[in-house]
Amino acid sequence: MSAAHRLAQSITSDTNTTTIVTCIRTDVSSEGDIRRLVTRVEAEIAPIDAFFANAGILSLGGIDVTNEEWDAIWKINVMQIIYVARHLIPRYEKRQKGVMVITASAAGLLNMPGALAYGVTKSATVAAAEWLAFTVKSKCPQVQVSCLCPQAVKTDMIGDSDGGPAGHDGVLEPIDVAKVTIESVQSGQFMILPHQIVKQHMMGKAKYYDKWIGAMSKISKSIEEQGVIPPPQRQISKL
Repeated sequence: MSAAHRLAQSITSDTNTTTIVTCIRTDVSSEGDIRRLVTRVEAEIAPIDAFFANAGILSLGGIDVTNEEWDAIWKINVMQIIYVARHLIPRYEKRQKGVMVITASAAGLLNMPGALAYGVTKSATVAAAEWLAFTVKSKCPQVQVSCLCPQAVKTDMIGDSDGGPAGHDGVLEPIDVAKVTIESVQSGQFMILPHQIVKQHMMGKAKYYDKWIGAMSKISKSIEEQGVIPPPQRQISKL
């Protein structure tokens, strides 16, 4: 039994109300799979009220990362968002309601030492979410697009590690991120920051860009030379 089916079973058994949970295998790097997912759900289950585009992969390395790896992470981290929007947003606009939550990363706001492709694709994800949010709002204010940008979360992506550079502000449990996400969506918030300190880091980066580059270069140097990652956010926060 797949992890998705086990999760579906646990949701069904742990819920007192009548809850229907369906698993549909989908390759989010394939537009055809995304289109089939949206079409099937709407035809066989119900109109989609909220779509959480949460799939993502990590790529470590710099300019040495292969073209094949770039292609894979670009399709999953970025094009997934475009495919979902292409086949779902018109339905939302027609119904004059709907929510799309796009999971990016704090790396999309602050970049990530030692992970060029991940930082680039998550930055692109944030930009795509911004564009969708203001463009959709100009046509249909009732349709909401939100962008989730956590740092380290205790998932398979970080395994048993401390989360690397992203983990120095703490590693959150998925349930805590989910709670913050739901509360933020209900309040109509675009940018969702489970690690609240990320906002402070963003402000420091914008105000002292050259100093931020210097702080990040020290982190990168430590990773390359010693394999030791100092607390980057403490350095950035003091800029």
